[in-house]
Order: sequence, then C-alpha cells, then structure tokens
Amino acid sequence: FDFSPFYETCKEKGIKPTKLTKEGVIDKTTLSKLRHGKNVELMTIAKICKYLEVPIEKVVRIKYE
Repeated sequence: FDFSPFYETCKEKGIKPTKLTKEGVIDKTTLSKLRHGKNVELMTIAKICKYLEVPIEKVVRIKYE
C-alpha cells in the first residue's frame, strides 16, 4: 500500500498528520503504519477520509508490483 496520497492531501489542506492523532481520528500506532506502508484497516481509512472530506484515492493507493 502507498499512503503518500494521505500526506499529499494533508499538505494541500494545511493539516499536519499528527493533528489526526490529537483529534482522536487515529492513534499514533496507525500513523506509524501509514508512514511505513503497513496494513491499516479499511474502517480506519474511512475515518481518515471522512475527517479530511476526501475520497479514498486521496488517502491510499494500491501498488501492484
């Protein structure tokens, strides 16, 4: 998984990713998983999308190798 769209979207919206932890949208462990491209539950991605008010493709991209 590629979560670079999440970071690009945050930058576009002027939101630091850590703000999502402070707001209780995600926890620090999830933020770490996003940074390292680890598995994140779909419901968590949905929460991020709702908070940022964006479609899923603005948060995650699936990379086929």
